[in-house]
Amino acid sequence: MFISSVKPSFKFQQGFSLVEMLIVLLIVGVLAIGSIFGVAEFRSVEHVKEGEKKIYNLKAQLLSFAQVNKFLPCPDTDYDGYENRIGSVVCKSSVGTAPYIDLGLPRDGVQDAWSNFIRYAVNRQVNDPNFICDQAASASYFCRSGFNVNWFSVNLTPPLSGVGGVGNYYVCNRNPSYCNASSVATASNLEVESASVVLVAYNEDGQRTLDNCSASQGVSRENCDKNEFYHNGIKSLEGANFYDDVVLSISGYEIKKALLGEVIVWDSYPKGRGELVPTYEDYDITSGAVDGGGGGGVGDDLTEIETSGDDVILVRRNVDTALSLGAGNDHIVIGNDLNANATLTTGKGSDTVYIVGVAYSDVLLGDGNDTFVLSTNLTETLDAGLGNDKAWIQGDVELGAIFLLGDGDDVVWLGKNEKQENGTFIASGGGLGANVNGGDGYDILVLESMTQADWNAANGLSYITDFELIFFKQDEYTGAREHIVLQ
Repeated sequence: MFISSVKPSFKFQQGFSLVEMLIVLLIVGVLAIGSIFGVAEFRSVEHVKEGEKKIYNLKAQLLSFAQVNKFLPCPDTDYDGYENRIGSVVCKSSVGTAPYIDLGLPRDGVQDAWSNFIRYAVNRQVNDPNFICDQAASASYFCRSGFNVNWFSVNLTPPLSGVGGVGNYYVCNRNPSYCNASSVATASNLEVESASVVLVAYNEDGQRTLDNCSASQGVSRENCDKNEFYHNGIKSLEGANFYDDVVLSISGYEIKKALLGEVIVWDSYPKGRGELVPTYEDYDITSGAVDGGGGGGVGDDLTEIETSGDDVILVRRNVDTALSLGAGNDHIVIGNDLNANATLTTGKGSDTVYIVGVAYSDVLLGDGNDTFVLSTNLTETLDAGLGNDKAWIQGDVELGAIFLLGDGDDVVWLGKNEKQENGTFIASGGGLGANVNGGDGYDILVLESMTQADWNAANGLSYITDFELIFFKQDEYTGAREHIVLQ
């Protein structure tokens, strides 16, 4: 047997000592605790973002409700989804939650991500019968006077230039430490000084705050008491400085725009106005001076139609001849162009004119509460005459055009700001090469493709005259609009 004389070599691996193991476990524990708190903080931030989306959607729903019903609802004080009024007029309270059933929302549509109800605070005079239907009071935005009737007055109901309105709210921005009478005396501390509605999502500490508001501290307490001050303070998730409220306001100017500014869309005929039966319908109108009126049937010659009455005229392509529709509440849709030498005169009455193509001739709407929509540039004259008119020029107002609204409380949109399929807002049109004159009355202008920063950079536009209130394009994230008061 062969026996090796070489001794085997053994190499020992030294293990961790008990102390080293404890250090490793301590490090792992610290990392685990840090990751847990990191995940918790991440979830908290995500919940706040979810609450922001909900509160912005709630604001949009309230303004849509106002647009349809011509008033804003009272707060829901018993959380059953319906507004609470005493009788049929005054609100039971100026503070509650938004009536989700009245607004067409699910219950969680008026709750934050922690299932706390979003506060809906409205003008503090709404529960006083002396003010809720007083046109000189901001509470009149909540006056339910009848279907499709504005009770408030455009040029009497505050806020107006220099008149904030009694019972409205102040919302402070991040600048001051506290929001009170002293801080709101400085304009740089204010986010809004005449909010007729304030919405508050209390978020993570909401239940504790609402259960015992008097024990809350600082900004959180300011947003849960029921005085006229709210504070959109600096967000913090740290201990005693914890604050994650989201505060959003609706000013009287926004309410006026919603209640007065009926949305104008191309498919409102025939879908949205299917009750209208055309008195005349054709592909083109090519010859003959025309006098319009009621009494004709589809396919009748326009020259044979009476000179008064309510006309509903659908032209699928072009109009090549002058149209004079006479008195009455007329509705005309031109599917392509109003060509040269084809002046359109609608006469007296509340008339509606849609031109899908180009207006190469003048449009004279006459007296009455008229609606005018043009999908391209304004190159000739638009004269809306007397009345409370609405006009939407989706293209530009070109050099040489004439834009006159006359007397009345008018609303004008210039340009487009449409949401595309990918969720992005695309702005176009709205260029100004000629004066846009609002005339007498309280007039509102919406610049769909311009921001307030654009306006400030241009030092205001000299082409815009006799408008009292101007709104700018929607914010892509929030849908909100900045505005300025000119007079």
